Amino acid sequence: MIKSKHLLIARNPRRTNFPYRVQSVGYVFDNPRLSNMKFTFPDKIEFCIRTLSYGETGSTARMTLENKKYEVNYPHVLIKMPNSSYEYEYLDGRDVFFFTYSKELYPLLKPLGLFDDALAWNIELTPDVNRLLGQLHEYLEKSRNFGVTDRIDLICFQLLSEFLIQKHSQTLNPDPEMEQILQIDSYLRIHYTEDINMDKLALQHGMSRTSFFRKWSKFFKETPAKQLLQLRLQEAARQLIESHYRINEIAQQVNIPDPAYFCAVFRKHYGLTPADYREQKRSSHSVSVNKIPNSF
Repeated sequence: MIKSKHLLIARNPRRTNFPYRVQSVGYVFDNPRLSNMKFTFPDKIEFCIRTLSYGETGSTARMTLENKKYEVNYPHVLIKMPNSSYEYEYLDGRDVFFFTYSKELYPLLKPLGLFDDALAWNIELTPDVNRLLGQLHEYLEKSRNFGVTDRIDLICFQLLSEFLIQKHSQTLNPDPEMEQILQIDSYLRIHYTEDINMDKLALQHGMSRTSFFRKWSKFFKETPAKQLLQLRLQEAARQLIESHYRINEIAQQVNIPDPAYFCAVFRKHYGLTPADYREQKRSSHSVSVNKIPNSF
């Protein structure tokens, strides 16, 4: 018997300023087998984690995403892009966890490398992945409790980080330096509002300051400090549109406490002062409510 849960949490109040806010999240257990089905996905980004249902024997999932054919074993991850077409040639009975993001988050998600190359790949259910999935399932059962929506946002991003590291490790020549740097990049994206000592962060990941900056420059054009500043400015821009906080309060929340410096770097990055940006974006900003996704 199919067991499912789907929660729309885009409008749930958050207690933190984490930028990777989940729009909807849920699961579908004991999905029946499917064959020869075509769909057009709604206007959002969805991540699916598929495992075989109890009693099913292993086989490959055969599907076409964005006109590219995939054959992947279970368990695997699948990314459905906004307004994309996808076709399932064959899927076994399976359990699915899924979570979606607004298409507006694409500019934030793309630099992570999630959309590079394959949109579906095999994963390993490591102890860390199983722990995160277990926590996600637990929070779905008490989604109205204080702080749970924030925890769902964080867990989903941690899952993305785990799957991205696994994706890179499946290349013909896994790059341990890339994995080191991706772990630090993930840390920055989660803790960007905190005071971060780059030297200590490098040492925690087994690198000196010199080797850290040398390795970082191989994978990113911007310095770690500039990357951190951009993350803070992106969150500030979101709050200027969505919140009623004063500009100096937003500056404090994203850890740029000097109001004059905040206004200067914001204007340099966006070409507008924070006040002008808020006025311009609010006048044109509209929120669309999407349909419940077909999560298979």
